[in-house]
Amino acid sequence: MLLRVLSPSLLSAALTALVFCTPAPSQATPPRALSVEDVLFGENATHLFVLRTVSDNLETHMTELTDTLLIAINLQNGLEDNAWPVQRTLESGDVFTRAPEDRIRNLSIADQINPFDLLAKENARPLLDSAAKTVTDARLQKWYSKDNYAIGRWIGTPEFELSFSRLKASIETSFQMIRTTLPAYSEGYDPLTDTAFSNFEKCQTTRLYLTRPQPADRLRVFTKLRCFDQENAIWSWLYMAVPEVGE
Repeated sequence: MLLRVLSPSLLSAALTALVFCTPAPSQATPPRALSVEDVLFGENATHLFVLRTVSDNLETHMTELTDTLLIAINLQNGLEDNAWPVQRTLESGDVFTRAPEDRIRNLSIADQINPFDLLAKENARPLLDSAAKTVTDARLQKWYSKDNYAIGRWIGTPEFELSFSRLKASIETSFQMIRTTLPAYSEGYDPLTDTAFSNFEKCQTTRLYLTRPQPADRLRVFTKLRCFDQENAIWSWLYMAVPEVGE
């Protein structure tokens, strides 16, 4: 072997060169990783309002771009009616060597709003995410069939049901709403416009929110699902309406 024929001095030099020529794992370019999460923010007679946060590492160490939007979801049809940009923040640099004022920048964005002002304008009551029940506390429980995500009271048949194909379309529509409201920070590939969500039976229900839109006296169920797009490394925690069976 080569190491046996080298003299001690040559062996030391060879090892030193190997150390300096081999890139450290921490210096390698990290993979692109994103997360999109909703939290409850408010509700009026017609809409549920959620704050949606998009976190993106921009494929760079010690960097995070955070976009925050306010989303209005129609209680009757479960569709996202409107969205407003709230904030875009870029954090970069070593947290141990750079002061916060040097690491964190609030970037200017068009049509930026104060979400609390809009909540007051829409006569909406404020909500915390804790207003939604965890799965163990909710009166409704979830389960999966071959092609559907379902919710009910365990009476033998589901009361609310969302097909996986419709679930995929809902996630993609939510991501399109993000980009329509707040364009991508930089040019080039944007994972949010090329998602590949699948394996929906592996999604996890983190919260269930039950409400009654007015004037109709019928129950509307929103589920907060934790899903993963493995191909693009995107985690999503989105509130989505689950329609009644047959709707």
